[in-house]
Parts: sequence; C-alpha cells; structure tokens
Amino acid sequence: YDVKSATGGVVVFSEIYYPEWTATIDGKSVELGRANYVLRALNVAPGSHKVVLTFYPKSVDQTETIAYVSYIRKKRKRSSFLY
Repeated sequence: YDVKSATGGVVVFSEIYYPEWTATIDGKSVELGRANYVLRALNVAPGSHKVVLTFYPKSVDQTETIAYVSYIRKKRKRSSFLY
C-alpha cells in the first residue's frame, strides 16, 4: 500500500487480523496492531510511505513438510520396486 499522511496516525485495514501477519513500512519491520479486535492497524508517521503486509501462516510450513515427507517416502517405495 502507498500511504500519504500530513499528520500521521493509525491506518486501519478492513481485513481480518491473524497473528501470522507481518508488516513493514519503508522496508522496516513494524508491529502490527488490532483495531476493533478483528481488523489490522498500523501507526504511520507523517509523510509518504510504502506499507507491505505479508501473511505466512505456520500451517503452511507444516503442510509443506508433511507433503515433502510423503513425497519422499512414496518415491522411495516406488524405486524399491524397480530393483
């Protein structure tokens, strides 16, 4: 997001807050807060800023690990039938 503010303040994003969200302002990590308990919010200083919000849930790591292990096991079983 490109954010411009003459006075700075709180920017509220009308998207659901989850702990796995991270935020950067102008490339620097910042703490992402909550607004009305369910929405995401950031404190922004006066001026023009580039805000980047990233969502990478832990469940993705777990799912990728399980899929990789399953793939390797299946691949090993197939190769053992070839010999």
